[in-house]
Amino acid sequence: MFESVQKRAATFARDGLKVRRLVSNCRKLLSERGEAAGVSLAKITLDMYSELGDRENARFFVALLTEFSPDPQRVLAASKAYAAEPSAANLAKLSIAAEPPRQELLRRLNRAPGGTATILRMRERLLELKPGETELDAVDWDLRHLLSSWFNPGFLRIVRVDWHTPAYVLEQIITHEAVHEIRGWNDLRRRLLEGDAAILIGHTDFTGDVVRNRALALRRAIAVRVAFEARGVLGLGVESAGEVCPVADNQTEQGRELNRRVEIWVRSNNDSTGAQETEHRAAN
Repeated sequence: MFESVQKRAATFARDGLKVRRLVSNCRKLLSERGEAAGVSLAKITLDMYSELGDRENARFFVALLTEFSPDPQRVLAASKAYAAEPSAANLAKLSIAAEPPRQELLRRLNRAPGGTATILRMRERLLELKPGETELDAVDWDLRHLLSSWFNPGFLRIVRVDWHTPAYVLEQIITHEAVHEIRGWNDLRRRLLEGDAAILIGHTDFTGDVVRNRALALRRAIAVRVAFEARGVLGLGVESAGEVCPVADNQTEQGRELNRRVEIWVRSNNDSTGAQETEHRAAN
């Protein structure tokens, strides 16, 4: 594997002008100290990445591996110091030495407008390459680590959407509803004020990373909605809860099977005391 990485690094050094310029910008971004200048440089760097073709993408990932990995000598020295004296200060030095510089690079890229979306596309492209590029596992691990922390469900706040929701939010719903088109404000008002509504919430077990689990849970809910629509039941909403609401022990296969499910939540607005919600579970 090491020999393969060396060959890739040599290829990167010979050609790939766009990639070399991008890597140069990445180094500048890591050395930048000003917040405003850093955001501007991050945006320029992301724009440069967006111009890469498939072959150049592969070269860039190799550059992330070879140019932005931890210094083995620093890690070794820090680990020996911690083994000799396991103090908090030595542990901090070891953590700093062992963290790949590309993690900080990705954090700084994420500050730019559209940074998170571009990084998600970056990982999507990396996953397409990985089956034949196993040495890129280290780059993928860093992307997974950062995305899992950024998409931590604990940071989410779930609120009810109704006719009293701010207009700018309702406008976004009208614009971006992709499954059942909303034909203007009257159509939206009718849907929000209907007597009964139901929503399908997809769940997964805890295997896999957070981002993929959220997508898998959403696909699971959509599949159930399609089955209902085939039987004439229309207007069901879908949401993804990922792995955050287990009903059984994820440490056992039986528990994981129970956690891979879709729940049907039915809301009734007819009660004068307010909305009532009833939960029904559907097996995967």
